[in-house]
Amino acid sequence: SAAFLDAHERDPHALEGPAPWGDWVEATREVDAVGPLPAADQRPLPPRMLERVPGRKRDQIRAFAAAAAPALGAVEVVEWCCGKGHLGRVLHHHTGAAPVGVERDPALCASGAELARRDAVPATFHCADALSDGLAALTPDRDAVALHACGDLTAALIGSATGAVAAAPCCPHRTAHAAYRPLSALGRQLDPGLDRNTLQFANALEAIASPRVQRRRRTELAWRLGLDHLIRQATGVDAYTPLPSSPRPWRDLPFADYAARMAKAHGLTLPPFDPAAVEAQALDAARLRRAWALPRGLFRRTVELFTVLDRACHLLESGRQVAVGTFCAPTL
Repeated sequence: SAAFLDAHERDPHALEGPAPWGDWVEATREVDAVGPLPAADQRPLPPRMLERVPGRKRDQIRAFAAAAAPALGAVEVVEWCCGKGHLGRVLHHHTGAAPVGVERDPALCASGAELARRDAVPATFHCADALSDGLAALTPDRDAVALHACGDLTAALIGSATGAVAAAPCCPHRTAHAAYRPLSALGRQLDPGLDRNTLQFANALEAIASPRVQRRRRTELAWRLGLDHLIRQATGVDAYTPLPSSPRPWRDLPFADYAARMAKAHGLTLPPFDPAAVEAQALDAARLRRAWALPRGLFRRTVELFTVLDRACHLLESGRQVAVGTFCAPTL
């Protein structure tokens, strides 16, 4: 049922199954149990500092800054892939450290510099690619922070920074390589060979998705399976046909309209079909697909933590003190 799928997608550890499922449940539950990092008290910010930052992002920045501040002690702190430098300005408010932003988008750098002037924060910006010229900003006398630096961007920071580092990695599948490349000797020894599809498990959890977003995802899955059924009929080829993601508004359409628009957009010839029958078949296929995917949900957090702990071990192997933990609730 839909209720069963919803409940066990949120908590795959509650799903019962034959051996060795129970052993996997206990092992992943133990591995995934990461406690919170200690955090400094969140001092009130100047009223305008984060006034135009969306609510969830604003709360993430404040929580991350509170957790990172105790680990930082340098006069300057590099904000890696900084965007407009919101995190750097908040950290300056907490610690007095001057932010040094690294960001490749000139427009974001210009906006960040203007915000820093407005807030009287002594920030500087390096408009550079973090994977090449931006590495020069990571000097030994500077600490570094990164909030949501995807995939290889966090790996480059961890592998190159020599000062203190506070990082909240994300999207480990965003890598130029076919599979995750461990940084630590221990990680290379235990390397399970995590390819991009497996790395993307960590991003499949809908902890912060609104009901509307969840409904659209469910509908898109069903409509794509229905469309694929028609493509197989038309071509006689019993294989899935990858297509680009559809525009969001199309996911709210009845199946027949969705199929017509996708066919026109991608030059597909579809056979005549009964819209109601194919729609019902597509919804059943989507529920079955979700059920097949339940077991891998058990390992989403474990896959993510392998990449996090590998980077922590790299820092340990280089003689650093390291703490791994959460800085906000999963729903944030």
